Amino acid sequence: MIGSITVGSILKDSLKLAWNRKWVILAFLLFSLPVLVAVVMGGAFFLGIFEPLNLSDAGSAALAVLMGLIFLFLMGAFGMCVYYNFVTALRGEPRFIPANLARKTMRSCLTMFVLAIIALLVSFAAAIPFGLIFTATLTATQSLPLIMAGGILGGIAFGFVVSAIIYRMSIVFPGIAMDETKTIGGAWDLAKGFTLKMVMVLFIIEIPSITMDIIHGYLQLTYPMNVNILLGGTIASYILYTLVGTVNFLTIVVWYEKLHVRHAERLEAKTELQPESTADEVADLI
Repeated sequence: MIGSITVGSILKDSLKLAWNRKWVILAFLLFSLPVLVAVVMGGAFFLGIFEPLNLSDAGSAALAVLMGLIFLFLMGAFGMCVYYNFVTALRGEPRFIPANLARKTMRSCLTMFVLAIIALLVSFAAAIPFGLIFTATLTATQSLPLIMAGGILGGIAFGFVVSAIIYRMSIVFPGIAMDETKTIGGAWDLAKGFTLKMVMVLFIIEIPSITMDIIHGYLQLTYPMNVNILLGGTIASYILYTLVGTVNFLTIVVWYEKLHVRHAERLEAKTELQPESTADEVADLI
């Protein structure tokens, strides 16, 4: 039995998983660095930082699209392996490379594209009230620090709303890796009734990042154009975001496994409660 799924149990099991798989997590983080560098360097090249790229030329444009697709596929394959490893670890038999990796990677890449479109649409929808509030604040006061502080806090709240929606949908990725829950709709239904708890988990996870954003934003307002603060804040943010992102990933794995087991148990219970078929009833009467 999966038992009650609570905010505390999700966080506890995620931290337990992190401790039990700490060397695997470190290995994955170190392995992801070359991929990250390749993506950044490739993006810098295509943006013309190292060498101008004439995207009006058909050959250059095709090369840019091809390299982008290759990067996306590599990240998708890596993500599938990571999700597969941690879900199988929760099930007691950790493995690294899932069967049909190419097919699952293609599905995960398409899912990432759809989630990006959803995030964009949600961002546009949420930006309208945020823009109206910001404009009203700008009209009502001429205090630049107050306006900037409101913009920072509003941006954090705005980003959290978008993140919460994507967070709930993201449990589809371990489902794809395990060849079980394969669609965003299926993942959304799987998490039905747990939205508030998922938002609470995400908020607790994001508290360090939100605090860092507020402190960094305040220091930038207080000491504008200070290179040390900018550089130090960037490095500290990168380290913190890596840790927060790791915990975020682990909670998605734990959420998926608990919700998947709960769904399977409910289906099994429902099957056991179903009445016998008519043919069986007739046979019993005879």
